[in-house]
Amino acid sequence: MTQQKSILVTGAGSGFGKAAAIGMAKNGHHIIATAQVSSQVTPLREEVKALGLSEKIRIERLDLTDPYDIKQAQGWDIDIATVHLGSSAKKVTNWPRDSFLRKTTLPSLAAA
Repeated sequence: MTQQKSILVTGAGSGFGKAAAIGMAKNGHHIIATAQVSSQVTPLREEVKALGLSEKIRIERLDLTDPYDIKQAQGWDIDIATVHLGSSAKKVTNWPRDSFLRKTTLPSLAAA
């Protein structure tokens, strides 16, 4: 068996991020699954509980563009960070420049 890791998964409120968090927890890893949107936190907690993964997955609201949230996250014990898995499905060419930078550059820098 592989060594258990503590893994931060941002964008875990839906889609690929949620699937990745659940899959890695099922493989024995400890997950901090985050959602930027507050309304995604409770349904995610309920699903994790229903799957019997509450001991493996910690759910947090996290906005990597918010300095307060970044400060809070700096205290988390993390071995690996998978950042921005819940990205929008829009074509990049349709995003205004500021929106593109906020969704790509800032979360990457915050995680570093």
